Amino acid sequence: MSSMADHGEFRFQIDGAGAEPLPMARLADVLRDLAAVFGERGAVRFTGAEAGAAVPLIRVERGALPAVRERLAAVGRGTGPADAMRAFNALDERLGQAGLTATLSDGAGEAVLRFSGRGDADALQIRQDGSIDGEVVRVGGQSEEARILLRSGDAVLADITASRELAKELARHLYEPVRLHGPGRWTRLSGGQWVLDGLKVERFDVLADAPLPDALRALHALQDRWDGPGARRAGEAA
Repeated sequence: MSSMADHGEFRFQIDGAGAEPLPMARLADVLRDLAAVFGERGAVRFTGAEAGAAVPLIRVERGALPAVRERLAAVGRGTGPADAMRAFNALDERLGQAGLTATLSDGAGEAVLRFSGRGDADALQIRQDGSIDGEVVRVGGQSEEARILLRSGDAVLADITASRELAKELARHLYEPVRLHGPGRWTRLSGGQWVLDGLKVERFDVLADAPLPDALRALHALQDRWDGPGARRAGEAA
């Protein structure tokens, strides 16, 4: 049995959910977003829930605690990594749609993050052609459009699709750096970060020995046009 010296513990209290258990599918969505907020996935584990309330208990291995605490603090300031901020706002909006709020607390009971259920009211979404660099880690799927899993910096992006023909070509470059091009959906968070919501790959370049960037390419170009005619508030109909 491990001791508290071997790990740190966090509690995710969903306010207003104690009277009736959350549907399993909704709780699964919550935990997926929460995992992205924490990062350090190999060292963060869901250990169960307290009886009588929807309070997931999260255990973080001691070696990963400094990185996790720094990441959570940055998210709280609104300056966290793009993937963490996107997950935080997605979870906040998900809770708001259910009329719930939540608090993430550390082992001492101190609030680390608060979820007001409002989402990111100042987020803007844009649809336009763009490109992104990353390492292909998976190509597959059974639908007419194949799904691409791309590791870009610290983020793993899953909302990327391509035709089957193009996916076959891309699969030849598994675990290699590539640059994907095509029409995409991009969100500018209130903190200024740009994140990719989805991309339909129309062509790609192989980046033989080029280093991978830590951020999405073309986002600086979007910065000057985020309030143009293609922009819309997050949550508005496309």
